[in-house]
Amino acid sequence: MTSSSPSLLAFSNACPSTDGINNSASSLSFSRKGKRKVMPGSSSENAEIGCAVKTKAAKIEADLKRTDGKPTLIRLLTPSNFTARDYKLCLSRAFCEWHMPSADKQVTLEGEDGKGFLVNFYWRDSRIRGGWRAFASYHGLVVGDALVLRLVSPLMFKVYIVRENASKEVGVDHGRLRS
Repeated sequence: MTSSSPSLLAFSNACPSTDGINNSASSLSFSRKGKRKVMPGSSSENAEIGCAVKTKAAKIEADLKRTDGKPTLIRLLTPSNFTARDYKLCLSRAFCEWHMPSADKQVTLEGEDGKGFLVNFYWRDSRIRGGWRAFASYHGLVVGDALVLRLVSPLMFKVYIVRENASKEVGVDHGRLRS
């Protein structure tokens, strides 16, 4: 068992319907013994919101899998997705090995509104880069939001967005990192 296993188990207990979801955006931290603690500068309310976003994303993923069984992947957005130097979206290595072409390719991210964005997929890193910034900005994505990515063809994802705060308004500054 790796050293990260207790934290995943502890998070599963805190938010049981989120097995297999990337938990790195959570405001929770875990001690070496796997006990949950709240990070400085965050509140337990933020942790509950993160859990709610993951639960909603997991429900969307389950509903999509029931309809046609196409591969899906959930990603929680973290500050590393929006760094000024390198906007990127990391995908699961296992997901990429099973479902993505084994070469660097351009893929399309299509939002729920049907607008598609060409992005660069890098096989070696299992990451999406070039074009990700435009997609994130257009959709007003912020840290704490979740994406349910559904692979509808080998080079196209349909992206379902679960907002951390459903009442967020997308305005003139949409897509910029807000605190």
